[in-house]
Amino acid sequence: QTDERTPIPVRLGVGFSEPEAVEYNMFYAKVRDDFYPEAMDNARYNIRIHYHAYNDDHGWGVDLRDPELLQNVNRIEDKIRLLNHFNAPRPKLDVLMIFGYPAQANWFPDAQNRNDWDINGGLEAMEKATALWKAGYLCALVASYEIDSGKLTADSAGHVIYGGQRFSNVVYIGAEYSKPATLDLLERFTACGGKLILDGAATHDFDGRDITTRFGRIAARASVAPCTPDAVAKLGVKPNPLADGISYEDGSVILTNLESEMKNQPRPFTLRLAGHEFTGSYVGVLGIKVGEGGTLDKLAGGQIRELDRDGKKIVGLSKPADLYLKRGADGHYEVWLVGDHSVKVHVK
Repeated sequence: QTDERTPIPVRLGVGFSEPEAVEYNMFYAKVRDDFYPEAMDNARYNIRIHYHAYNDDHGWGVDLRDPELLQNVNRIEDKIRLLNHFNAPRPKLDVLMIFGYPAQANWFPDAQNRNDWDINGGLEAMEKATALWKAGYLCALVASYEIDSGKLTADSAGHVIYGGQRFSNVVYIGAEYSKPATLDLLERFTACGGKLILDGAATHDFDGRDITTRFGRIAARASVAPCTPDAVAKLGVKPNPLADGISYEDGSVILTNLESEMKNQPRPFTLRLAGHEFTGSYVGVLGIKVGEGGTLDKLAGGQIRELDRDGKKIVGLSKPADLYLKRGADGHYEVWLVGDHSVKVHVK
């Protein structure tokens, strides 16, 4: 669980350290309408809201007993529950950002970088991760102590592995005072062809030993530059092409759109999956997964009327409905409808 307005890259970095695919963010706000985009945007990345606090009488946030707030939250959460059934694994990210925890925790002797929390605010790791995210580069931000714990490792094929996902693009911010496991990982990653941006120099390790020569060898195989969207683009990383969504590790896609839900107005979509073009519309949320050859494996969405593949209808409903459907091992589909169970569903 994360808290309040924690940036999405930080939330994902925290979430990837645990085996469960869904995480929570505790949230409150003084403005009622802030809850709605927070819930819908979070759902896009397998994050759910822990609404805080129902009986807040202390002025921290709006009272969640507000009838209009409850009505709107309930309708949004009804849509998000469709994604609970869809059960996507983890978002597919392009960049792993790591900040050196020893450098973050040690501002001495650069006293001007000491901030209100007695850490080295000069690294600006969270700010740099947020800038990448806003530019469309999907990333997670983690601390180097995940290397020491063994949760973050490197393979012999030029990947850093974290949360079961392999990253070939890594940003490391603040390598000064690195522990041995960190230097070992950076050496292994770059020696095997991994693409690395080094933001900041390093002259000494955690025990005060001179590492100028050792770090120089790592830097020679990396891009030494401040972490910016332009620097990441030079690695060959492309911005997320989905305006309202994100792809997942298993190839599925989740789209969310608040305006369509609040106005009850279908949102058209076109997705290229497994070499086929899928088109249709949804209200609020959509989850879709296809198998090899373009076979529909799973579909979850609000107010679905039909789904076309290469211009031919493969799912049709007698009238729009919230639904979840899943293809079984025998090739037959199971369908769950929300509300009006008289709706007829045809799946080809």
